[in-house]
Amino acid sequence: MTMDPDLGHELEVLRDAVLAIAEDLDLDGTLRRIVAAGRAMVGARYGALGVLTPDGAALATFIHDGMDPDLAERIGPLPTGHGVLGEVIRTGAPLLLDRLTSHPSSSPLPPGHPPMTTFLGVPVRIGGEVFGNLYLTDAPSPFTDDDRRRVEALAAIAGAAIRNARAARTSRSLALANERERIARDLHDTVIQRVFGAALRLDGVTRQLDADAPARVTIEGALVELDGAIGDLRAIIAALDEPAPPDLAEQLSGVLEALAPIAPGLQGLRTVGDLGRVPPGIVSEVVPVVREAVTNAARHAQASRIVVTAAASIRTLDVTVDDDGVGPAAPQGARGSTGLGLGNLAERATALGGRSDLSARVGGGSRLRWSVPLPD
Repeated sequence: MTMDPDLGHELEVLRDAVLAIAEDLDLDGTLRRIVAAGRAMVGARYGALGVLTPDGAALATFIHDGMDPDLAERIGPLPTGHGVLGEVIRTGAPLLLDRLTSHPSSSPLPPGHPPMTTFLGVPVRIGGEVFGNLYLTDAPSPFTDDDRRRVEALAAIAGAAIRNARAARTSRSLALANERERIARDLHDTVIQRVFGAALRLDGVTRQLDADAPARVTIEGALVELDGAIGDLRAIIAALDEPAPPDLAEQLSGVLEALAPIAPGLQGLRTVGDLGRVPPGIVSEVVPVVREAVTNAARHAQASRIVVTAAASIRTLDVTVDDDGVGPAAPQGARGSTGLGLGNLAERATALGGRSDLSARVGGGSRLRWSVPLPD
């Protein structure tokens, strides 16, 4: 009995997708591999995966593939779940369209956005709960029911891969906490005790020397240094015993939640990459930057829509705040207080070797981009 060649090819494509996704246990890398695998599976020109907010009503993260990065930058803020994308969020069911604009929920694409015709959206579930949606557009022929079934199979695999990536991240966090505890215990039980013992022996030697003996003066100076070293070690142990501070994503989410009453147009935090690798010294600068930028957009630019995005690549952290307010080119005084704290934001970036700039967005509004290098 021979296998149907089409079925054999389909299984081969699905196998390759599984292997590609399973190679990466980093969550962001896993999501990007899922999008790439979906595009390859059905020959789509563009693909994206939108991760839902905790309440499941909008998109918190939007990872896309197939569009030129410079073009995506010019288009502006990433989608948050309106139009047809929102239809897939609302129903939690697959959606297949021969013509994207024919659906009642379809909304116009942003200026400069490439045209899109065919559309296929499929939910990605983890343990029965919708984690996000996989979107594919512009296949060479319209999408078929077979395409839908293939992508649904991929979505099921994706759910398992995302669960594994999450488990790996949790495992790394637990391993780090255990390692911190082990180091603190070794410092206390071994290093401090040895240093303290050496200090006691030296103190015994000084008692056998004349008060003005040069050796006694030298030893007493060493004892002072050892006492200071013991104090430093105890401070390090105390720091290791403390729980790790919230990472950048957690802190920014808390800031945006606190700002919601004065900025009802906030669309939530969009994240790209592993924000957990941003060091505390940079985190402490980013938080006030975002607080000030959002406050300016809400109060002075009178924005009705504000999108905050934090993206960590291998070398840089980019934080952008997009709004639909009056824009930086408005007449003086139209944005409220002059200065808007932009000099403060620039100084914070410059101190870290980065830069900060405010520019007008196509179609109105403004974009603040705050970018700093990350340590290796």
